Amino acid sequence: MDVSELPIFKSGYDLVFHTFLTIKKFPKEFKYTLGERIKNEGLDLLTALYQIPFQREKRSSFEKSKIHLHTIRLLYRLSYDLRVINLQKLTQMNVIMEDIIKQITGWEKSHLKNT
Repeated sequence: MDVSELPIFKSGYDLVFHTFLTIKKFPKEFKYTLGERIKNEGLDLLTALYQIPFQREKRSSFEKSKIHLHTIRLLYRLSYDLRVINLQKLTQMNVIMEDIIKQITGWEKSHLKNT
């Protein structure tokens, strides 16, 4: 199975890719604190999504993925409130995150039904 071809992984990759492009534009004051935290959470999310198909106990992996995603969402909201990003960027990132959470939820329901 090529995990990188799964829609959820592609969405996760898009989120991380756009995050890195976004953080490049952060003011120096936020780039190495808030920006690094968002990037690290994104990379952790991408890693967690990539590992799910290979793990026997998937429930904790689904939970970990959701925690990373909700943390990223919170950090982007903080970035918006601090006026580091605009509403258009926040909306763009939220659309991608909403797609990922729907896919995680569907994947989780499918897996739990089959076990």
